[in-house]
Amino acid sequence: MNSNKKIILKKEIESPQQLQEIVSFLKPLLQPKTCFLLTGDLAAGKTTFVRLFCESFQITGAASPTFALHHVYSNHDLIIDHFDLYRLQIAEEVETSGVWEVLARSKSLVFIEWPSRIDLQDLPLDLKIFEIIFEKISETKRIISVYEFN
Repeated sequence: MNSNKKIILKKEIESPQQLQEIVSFLKPLLQPKTCFLLTGDLAAGKTTFVRLFCESFQITGAASPTFALHHVYSNHDLIIDHFDLYRLQIAEEVETSGVWEVLARSKSLVFIEWPSRIDLQDLPLDLKIFEIIFEKISETKRIISVYEFN
């Protein structure tokens, strides 16, 4: 993966509606193979972001896959893979999580919470990658920074 990244959005938010505005900003930037790397503390809004993204495609039921590691959400047009790698500690656990197989698909929309658990240099070269950093300022206030890799 090319490590050049540029910030494309930085916004302070205080509500899910404002987080939905970020989803709306990102949707036109999707490509057939897109991955969102979601970084932030526990309860910073990462899973809420995935849920809002799914709902924008009329997909309901998105929830944290912390214990399952991987959830799949779909409708008739789209499959979304959602990984939460928080509990993984060693490379072998990442290898058996299924993340690499999903990323190798010809068409995929993938969300990865806790991407620090994987070696970003191993991501497929044909993948459109965004990193979203959720900075928790208070119980309701967040600063969301969106980076695009190129």
